[in-house]
Amino acid sequence: MITYRDTNIPIECPFCETDTNCEHLFAQYDSTYGIIECGYIYDRHDFDHTLERFFISKIHKFDYPKNLLRFKNQILRDFWDEIVANEYCIFNQDSNKWEFSDFPDTRYLLFDLLDDIIYPENGEFEAGPGSSCSYKIYYSEDPEEDYASLIKSLKALLDD
Repeated sequence: MITYRDTNIPIECPFCETDTNCEHLFAQYDSTYGIIECGYIYDRHDFDHTLERFFISKIHKFDYPKNLLRFKNQILRDFWDEIVANEYCIFNQDSNKWEFSDFPDTRYLLFDLLDDIIYPENGEFEAGPGSSCSYKIYYSEDPEEDYASLIKSLKALLDD
């Protein structure tokens, strides 16, 4: 059971008052290990795909110039630098297009934007003496609407 830090009080959904997975659970994020464990966004990939399409469009436009592409936003600069440094984008001779072989982890950007939409409950899970994990739990009255807001926030960042 995930509880508020330094207490035995379980984190409950503010809408249905359950401390288990419910329809309002938007994300249960283990911030110690960087894992989205469950919730509405668990199997949704629009966020990652939006970022990938954005960078692919820039790569196609500029033919992957390692030093010529700059972004105003620090997070986007960090993504670009990681893409270039790790050579995540490769040119596929068969399709005659640039493609990603891998992509940088998007969770820190996702949760940075999500924190502006939904205020998380911060808690911990005690697995035993000296062993605990920190959690951010996000509840939403309308997960579909909040997910659309998250994607809209990302697109606004990319358009900036």
